[in-house]
Amino acid sequence: MRVGGSADATEPTSGTEQLGPRERRRLRRDALRVARQDEPLLELDNGPLTTQERELFFAQRNEALSRLRQILTSELLSAVEELAVLDRQITELREQVDRDRRQLDQLQATLAPTPELDQLTRARRARVRRRALTVAEAAASKTSTELAAAVERQAKLVAKVRTVNLRYATELELVHRLAVLRRSTFDESLVKHHRHRSFLADRLDQEVPPVPKELAEQLVGMGGRAGEVTE
Repeated sequence: MRVGGSADATEPTSGTEQLGPRERRRLRRDALRVARQDEPLLELDNGPLTTQERELFFAQRNEALSRLRQILTSELLSAVEELAVLDRQITELREQVDRDRRQLDQLQATLAPTPELDQLTRARRARVRRRALTVAEAAASKTSTELAAAVERQAKLVAKVRTVNLRYATELELVHRLAVLRRSTFDESLVKHHRHRSFLADRLDQEVPPVPKELAEQLVGMGGRAGEVTE
């Protein structure tokens, strides 16, 4: 997925994101138009200079990231909801596993022979206890199987959340670097064509606005019970 420009606006090459030729031409035309309007006006400001066009690159960056974030968060919604259900289910199943183990220990202990009883009674009681043990073992096995399946499903969902978060982080870096590259391409042409170019180059505001915190954070926090695989 690529955001922040048209489908043919970017041409990734050799691990470095480049602007497509059409976009470079457009940026240079925009810069030429601004320069011919004598913008920014050096004589009106002694501080770092900028233009509406230059600020727009980072506003567009934020808009693109906001749209992407909404798309990916929606994609993760069902996974996050299921993780919350699984978290409770796994806790309950683990508690049941502990109860099953205690019950099995008690039943196995009662299978020891009791000499004070006659042979017929001992045999009858042994059969009853063995049946109870068989039922308990089957129930314990079922619980263990359900727990293993729930933990496996949880691991898959957590992996999905991590993958989508990584995808978002990758796109965030791309969109941010392209915004910086667009501005530098614009600036190169702006300075070249501006009548005060010898002064403008040193006066342009080169601060790079950071990505807002609400856009820079992970889509879904991986800390806490809803984000970690239960061991």
